[in-house]
Amino acid sequence: RVGFFCDAWERLGSKDLGLGGAPDDLGGGSSWLSSWTMFYWGWWISWGPFVGVFLAKISRGRTLRQFIVGTLIIPLIYSCGWMGIFGTEGIRMQRLADAGNLCTSAANSGGSSYAATYTTAEKELLGMGWNPECVLDPVYHDGYGQCKEEAWTHKTPVGDSCVETTEWVTVPCGPTAHETDPTRWTLAVDDSISGPCAGQLDSENYDLYSNQPNCFVPLQDSVVCLYNQGTTDMFFDQISSYGPRGFSDFMSVLALVCLFFYFVTSSDSGSMIVDMISANGFAEPPLPQRILWSAMEGLCAISLLLSGRNLPDSDGSLKALQSASLISGLPYTFILFWCAQSLYLLVLEEAGDISKDRKAFRKFILEFYEPLNFVIACVAPGYHFGVIVSRIGGWPLSGVSTIASGVVWGVGIQLMYLWSWILLWCTLLTEVWSIVALTIFIGFGTAVGFLRTNVRDKHKIKHGDMLTDLLCGIFLPMFALSQMVDHIDTDVEINESTVREKVASPPEEVRDPRTNPHQ
Repeated sequence: RVGFFCDAWERLGSKDLGLGGAPDDLGGGSSWLSSWTMFYWGWWISWGPFVGVFLAKISRGRTLRQFIVGTLIIPLIYSCGWMGIFGTEGIRMQRLADAGNLCTSAANSGGSSYAATYTTAEKELLGMGWNPECVLDPVYHDGYGQCKEEAWTHKTPVGDSCVETTEWVTVPCGPTAHETDPTRWTLAVDDSISGPCAGQLDSENYDLYSNQPNCFVPLQDSVVCLYNQGTTDMFFDQISSYGPRGFSDFMSVLALVCLFFYFVTSSDSGSMIVDMISANGFAEPPLPQRILWSAMEGLCAISLLLSGRNLPDSDGSLKALQSASLISGLPYTFILFWCAQSLYLLVLEEAGDISKDRKAFRKFILEFYEPLNFVIACVAPGYHFGVIVSRIGGWPLSGVSTIASGVVWGVGIQLMYLWSWILLWCTLLTEVWSIVALTIFIGFGTAVGFLRTNVRDKHKIKHGDMLTDLLCGIFLPMFALSQMVDHIDTDVEINESTVREKVASPPEEVRDPRTNPHQ
């Protein structure tokens, strides 16, 4: 259920908005995905390039295994532990505040969200606490969480004997304690008067809890309604609940010191990397230049915080800073994808699974191509598609006729391309046509990606894989087609020139291996 309340369903909002929100309106806030999940994605992605260079600088001389364990696995385990401990503690405190009517009382009466600000009488008046059916054990968790039990010794008939027994009973409380009193005088006790225990029963050992005090237990003073608190207050409210005033103050100061060093080290490492980049990769740039970048970063953060000071929400400044992180982190997302792929290929090269000198396309996919071929790829990609299919074969209908196969596939791909644009213009009439147009275009790009895979296999090109081919076909279909046409034409020419050179060259003199060449 936690996964359901934290996912994209919350973006649908209330059930009354008509988009399919939770029927009971008990789900999370509609801003959860953007304010938490998307923010932290953008946060780490925006820091990725800087942190990557910084980690590479301080990890010089270490093995790849040590680098991955130290920068990925250990921080991941630490983050899971941190979020698991403080996250569940925050959930527990909020559940205490909700069940103990702290949040409700604070909202209805305009009171404080801190339970420590209310007296015991005020808590009882507001119903801010608990009403268990038993007296709580003062030793267990400071008097919360478990019923108190006491030893009850009394006479019990066993056959023809009267035996003294001791059992642990739960201590009841409240005006109905006499009904739930485990020591009350019952009919079974009356029957024992004339039995083996006649004359041995003592009424003082019965009805021990017939007159008990009220069951009300006030809410713990350490509880805070975190839901009513600001983002910057929740952490300190949480750690302050772990002890008395002096200890909580110490924990708050310690947390502030840790936060200070966190921001200082983060800013210092970020400034160093920005300084290195601006110094054209120089490993030890001038110190005044690094100080300049640190000051610029600080001024940028201050300006973003000041930009939201006039907003009605107290967290407006922080949201402005978060939005800037999201916006700046988006372009780096795709760069990180390529970096992850390049790291994977580098590891394969170092392990010897693939050769460093493996064959590649003659030109990079974004390189300048023959202008006419690129124009044809933009206007009539089906022509290039059909020509490539007819030349490499291996597609349906190629067994009947390579030319016919190329014509059929070329016409089909061209129609998909044209229909995607036609339906895109139909969006001006009905917006739903954009979805159909996008679906057809993705199908067109997927076909181009599969064709690129066939070309690589046919020409023994080891650079790339099927996923890369699909991405190139969907996002850069014109460049992919131009690249394939250029490579096929060049490869055929090279092969034909090699054949001609072998045919034109005179045959080497064949010597008898049994003869001595020096004679």
